[in-house]
Amino acid sequence: MKFEILNNELDLPLLDRLLKIRNIDLNKKEDFLNPDWKNFWYSPFLLSDMDKSIERILKAIKNNERIVVFWDYDVDGVTATYVVFYFIYKFLNYKNISIRLPSRADGYGIRGFHLDELKEKWVSLVITVDNGITAVEEAEYAKKIGLDLIITDHHTPLDVLPNSFALVDPKTSPEYPFKEIAGVWVAFKLITALANKLNLDKKTKEKMMNYFLPIVAIWTVADCVPLVDENRLLVKKWLEIINNKNKRPPNIQNMIDFLNLKNVDSYHIGFVIWPRLNASWRIYKPDDSFQALFQHNCEAQTKYLEKLDELNKKRQDTQSNILSEVEKNIDLSKNILVSYWEFHEWVIGIVSWRLTEKHNKPSIIMHVDKEKWIAVGSCRAPMYFSIVKMLNDIWKDGLLERFGWHAQAGWLTVKLDNIDTFVQAVYKYWENILPEELEKLVFVDTEITEKDLLSEDINEVWKLAPFGEQNPQPTFLIKNVQIKKIDFVWKQQNHLKIYAQKDWIDLILIRWSGKTMLDKIWDRQNIDIIANYEKDDYNGGFYFKIKELIL
Repeated sequence: MKFEILNNELDLPLLDRLLKIRNIDLNKKEDFLNPDWKNFWYSPFLLSDMDKSIERILKAIKNNERIVVFWDYDVDGVTATYVVFYFIYKFLNYKNISIRLPSRADGYGIRGFHLDELKEKWVSLVITVDNGITAVEEAEYAKKIGLDLIITDHHTPLDVLPNSFALVDPKTSPEYPFKEIAGVWVAFKLITALANKLNLDKKTKEKMMNYFLPIVAIWTVADCVPLVDENRLLVKKWLEIINNKNKRPPNIQNMIDFLNLKNVDSYHIGFVIWPRLNASWRIYKPDDSFQALFQHNCEAQTKYLEKLDELNKKRQDTQSNILSEVEKNIDLSKNILVSYWEFHEWVIGIVSWRLTEKHNKPSIIMHVDKEKWIAVGSCRAPMYFSIVKMLNDIWKDGLLERFGWHAQAGWLTVKLDNIDTFVQAVYKYWENILPEELEKLVFVDTEITEKDLLSEDINEVWKLAPFGEQNPQPTFLIKNVQIKKIDFVWKQQNHLKIYAQKDWIDLILIRWSGKTMLDKIWDRQNIDIIANYEKDDYNGGFYFKIKELIL
C-alpha cells in the first residue's frame, strides 16, 4: 500500500485545507458550506419541454384521461415513481392514474409491447421516470398508435433523441445549469412545476417538501451523483427535515423507528436505508420497495419493511456465499480475477465490487444463462485501471455481444461459445502490466496535527457534510500514535477499540473486523494510521476509524 497526501499546508486551518482539495474558493466557502435556495435551486421550467409536459398532464386531469407512470425497476425508478404517482394521486386527488413496472425479463426501459398493452387499457398519457432517453423507436411507435409519451430521464442521450410528445432531461436542456441530477430529482422538478402552475398555497408546498425531499435525497446519495451544487442543497435540506420529528412525513417516521435510527445522515442512506430498498429488486421484485414508501399507515408499512429486511438479509447471505465460492475456485494470484457460473444475476455486481475492494484487483463475475446461451458479466476495477478500455480492446476481436459503463465499473454480455476465449483474452491483456502497478494507492486529504486536535479544528470537518461523490468523507494521516490499551468490542468481539494518545491528547481508534490487524500492532508502542473521523451516535463523542495501518 502506498498513499498520496492531497494537501499538506499545515499552517492553514484544517477546514480550509479540506476545502482547497475540493476546489472550493475560500472567499466563497459559505456558499458551499451553507447552500441556500436562492443560489442553488434552479427553476424546473429551465428543463426543456417542462411547460409542454405540465400542460399535457393538466389537460389529462381535466378530461379524466387515464395516466400511467412507467418506471424502471431500480431504486431511482422506484423513488421517482413514488414522487410522481403519490403527488398526483394524493396531493392532486386524481385517481385515474396507475403505475406500470416492467419485469427484468422485459429488459431495461419502455418497449413497443408495453405501449400496445397500455393502449388496449385505454391509457392516453404515459409518463416515464428514470428511463426513456434511448427509446427512439418506441417514441415513434407511441405517436403511431396515438399515445402521448412524456419522457423524464437523467441519463445521457444517444446521437438521436426520441421524438416523444415531451422530453425532460437535464442533459438535453441547454438552459439548465446543472446536469448531474438523479432521475428522482427530475421527477421532483416535474411535480414542483405542477404545483407552481396550479398556484398551490404555501402550506401545501411546504408539505410537499417534507413529503418528497427525503425520498429524493435517498437516491441522490445512493446513485453516487456529485454531492455539489443543487444536489448538495437537496441533501442538506433533507437532513434538516429528516432530523426534525415535527417535519417528518408518516412513512419516513415509521421507517426511522423501524430501523431504530437516531440522528440520520448520508451514511444511513448508503448503508442502512438504500440497501433494503435495493434488495427488493435484486432478490425478488421492486413492488415491495414501492409499497414501503407508499404506505403511510404504520401497521401496513411495517409489513413491507419487515419483508425488505428479510430480503436484504437474503441478499447479504447470497452475495457472501457467492464471494466465498468465487474465492475458493479462482486463482487469486492472477492480476485480474474472473469467475463464471450460474450465480444469482442481480448480486454479481456487489460481489465483483467486494472482490476488487478486498484484493485491489479488477474483477469480472459472470452469470451463466444456459437457456439464452449467454453469460452476463459485472466488472469492477481499482482507480489505477480502466476496465472499459480493456473491454473495448477485446470487443475489437469480436468476442463480446455488448458492453458498457465507465472506468471503474462495467457490464458485458458474451456468448457461451466464446466465454473461455474471452477469459484467456482478459488474462493476455494483462501480460504487460507491471506488478508495482497493482499496488494499492490511498488518497489522504491531509495530516492531522497537534494544533488541529487542541484547537478542535477537527470538529469543523462536519461542516463539509453531507459526504458523497466529489465531496468524500475526509481521510487523515495521523503519525506517532501511542497505543495505551486494546479491547475487543461488540457482540462477536471481533472489532478492535484502541485507547491511544497523540502528543498527550487522548484518542479513541476503532478498527472494524480488526482481529487480523492485532498481530501487527500488539507489540508496537507507536503506529502511523490513515483514518476517518467519525461520530459515535450510540455512545456519544467521536473516534477515528482506522482504514490503513502504515508499517
